[in-house]
Amino acid sequence: MNYFKLQEFNCKCGCNPSKIIMNPFLLNSLNSIRIKWNKPLIVSSGLRCAKHNKSIGGATHSAHLTGEAADLLDTDGSFYLFCADPELLRQLNLYLEEGTQGWVHLQSRKTNSRIFQK
Repeated sequence: MNYFKLQEFNCKCGCNPSKIIMNPFLLNSLNSIRIKWNKPLIVSSGLRCAKHNKSIGGATHSAHLTGEAADLLDTDGSFYLFCADPELLRQLNLYLEEGTQGWVHLQSRKTNSRIFQK
């Protein structure tokens, strides 16, 4: 991984659950997006323990709990528009959550809720 450090994906509560690791496929896809975007990206959420996920109102079965999702800072919406390209999502085998503000949620786990399908 060229553009991210694994520590960036640690649970924000500081617990760093040892039984959960970030999905290597997702990490590779995020690195590919970073290369195509050609600008720095900040991880606002990666792994989450169940306690932290609940405290921030995360979905009960959030892909963050299994290391299959990451949120990336997007202060002006331009990164979201970049990622909303269906061809890019298909190419990288990713799903994009619709309607977020301030961040972009990308995940490798297939889902039908509020996500552009690949």
